[in-house]
Amino acid sequence: MFATLKAYGLLYAVCASTLFSLGLASFDVTSKNNVAVYYGQGSNQQSLSTYCADSSIDVIILSFVYLFPQQANGYPGINFGNQCSGETYPGPGYAGNNVPASNQLLKCPNLQRDLNTCRKSSPGKKILLSLGGANGGYQLTGAADGVDFATKLWYIFGPRQQAMVDSGYPRPFDYNNEAFSVDGFDLDIEHPPTDGAEGYKAMVIELRKLYGAASGQFYLTASPQCQVPDNNMKEMLSVGSFDMIFIQFYNTPFCSARQWVSTNPNYKVGDAVATGGFTYDAWTTWMATTPSKNARLYIGLPGSANAANSGFDLTVPEASNLINAYYCSANFGGIAIWEATYASSNVVNGKNFYQNMKSVLTTAAAGAGRCSHGSQLRDKPRYQFQDYFNDYFKDNLQHKQGDQYKDKFRDEQGDDKQGDELRNNAGDELKNKFWHKHEGELFSASNVD
Repeated sequence: MFATLKAYGLLYAVCASTLFSLGLASFDVTSKNNVAVYYGQGSNQQSLSTYCADSSIDVIILSFVYLFPQQANGYPGINFGNQCSGETYPGPGYAGNNVPASNQLLKCPNLQRDLNTCRKSSPGKKILLSLGGANGGYQLTGAADGVDFATKLWYIFGPRQQAMVDSGYPRPFDYNNEAFSVDGFDLDIEHPPTDGAEGYKAMVIELRKLYGAASGQFYLTASPQCQVPDNNMKEMLSVGSFDMIFIQFYNTPFCSARQWVSTNPNYKVGDAVATGGFTYDAWTTWMATTPSKNARLYIGLPGSANAANSGFDLTVPEASNLINAYYCSANFGGIAIWEATYASSNVVNGKNFYQNMKSVLTTAAAGAGRCSHGSQLRDKPRYQFQDYFNDYFKDNLQHKQGDQYKDKFRDEQGDDKQGDELRNNAGDELKNKFWHKHEGELFSASNVD
């Protein structure tokens, strides 16, 4: 019984740390309150600057790089709808063949301008570039092809390297000679790889190497379908170290968010839930066996009834129930929405869909029942959970795991005195630092579901 109560304390601490993160102006990948929105494929879509200016959005996913070098004359092929012109950058050719008719690296002057504006006006908002999508005949052919593609993505869309510009690489997102780099790359691979996924595996490993050699923070993310694992992406997810997973819980009936809602029609915050085939927990279990075991999982939803196949959209109350049921899962990261234009048109009570989702997440963070999934926190006084967490933290540091955690903290902080204070006193400031760094390990140690 005591171990269970200590586990409750850990859950409370996670939620408390989330409240702290809400006050931060910069992006916090560990927050549970992030809203990610795809942009680039909406009909008559508004400018990107419209979405950059909206504080409800934390991550914008530019969609898509829909062709790869083999299909687009040696460069990535991009398309962001009405933000691009018909003019292209000339490709270098592929495997010795130069076919100008296959050039698909479009010039997108509206997007160039707005990316520059967005970076200046909303520097904390993260902008990712998504590869793949449902359309396009994209493929990679072998590991060397994957490494080459990663390198080209980095030179063209990553941090500006003047030597690469001088050698001929285009910079489609730079504006008036001001450099613009995306904050990372997202994989939304919806076609079966024809090379046993060797190209994709090599690509994600190479991107991580390029990230590690650069200054600044860059993210590797994925947007799989909800079946576990997604057969089109399982190989790359098994070898790559991903930061965020935007799971598409729509268009696949048996594992969809709609399936969860149908299985729990009378859900109230704090109730026990039946998964009904909904695969959030299954994804958590599967990802735990990969290098991405600490990745944040997002519940991906369509932004309106027209954004997905019929019946997969959720009302705001339905989405609220789902979010509250899973909010305090250790790796919950927020909501991902397809797509910006659809979500903008879905207005309820004066807010569009992504604004409503941000409000739901904020309420989940502050509400008394926010940690209902897998626990009965609502039945216990809040102060008890903090006490149990304090006891658990101090007991483990002083007895079972003291030396291990002391050494780990000392190595990270470069200060043996801080390590001693952490072990012996469990001071609040040091404790909070350590919690944010090792949240996943502490959850595992507590046997929390």
